[in-house]
Amino acid sequence: MYKDCEHLELLKRRIYDEYQTIIKRLVTKGVDIDDAPDVASQVTITAVNKRDQLRDSNKLVPWLMKIADNEANAYFKAQTKLWEREISIIADMEAGEEIDVYETIADEDALVEEIVMTAIKNQMVWDLTSCLNKKEYMIFKLHNVEGYKLLEISEKYNINYDTVRSIHSRTCKKLKRRGEKLFRKEGII
Repeated sequence: MYKDCEHLELLKRRIYDEYQTIIKRLVTKGVDIDDAPDVASQVTITAVNKRDQLRDSNKLVPWLMKIADNEANAYFKAQTKLWEREISIIADMEAGEEIDVYETIADEDALVEEIVMTAIKNQMVWDLTSCLNKKEYMIFKLHNVEGYKLLEISEKYNINYDTVRSIHSRTCKKLKRRGEKLFRKEGII
C-alpha cells in the first residue's frame, strides 16, 4: 500500500499528524513524560518499517496505537531491568559487599567520557579505541563526540534503534574494560 516514494511520504505525514496522539497514548500507558518523545519516535520508525503490515489505510490510528502499546511494553521491560539492577546494587551496598565501580556506575556516558578524557590527556586514544570495530566506533563517535542522539543515528543510518542502543551499550562496556586495563598497565589508576 505504501511502497512507492509518494505513498511513503503520505504515510509519514499521516504518522506525523498523529505524533501527539501517540505521546498521549504512551503517557496514559505510564511511560515517563520525559521519555515519551523518544518512545514515540521509535513508534514512528517501527510504523514506517512495518508499513507493509497496514492493510487498510483507514485503520492507521488503531494500528499506530497497537505499535505504541508494544513499544510501551518494551520500555517497561527495559525500565524494570534498570530498577532491578539499582535495587540489587543498593542491597549489595547495604549488605556491606564491595561494589565494582565499573559495573555499577549509573551514567555510562559520564564514565566513558572520563575514560576518553584520561586517554586523551595521556595520548592513549588509539590504544583505547583500537578494540572497537567500525560500527562500534562510528556509533560511539556520533553519540559521545558529535552529540547525536541514538535515535538520530538509527534514523540517519537506517539501523534499528534497539540495535544502535545495544551496540552503544556494549561499546561503553568495552571501553570501560579496555580503559581500566590500559590505565592500570600504565600506572594511571
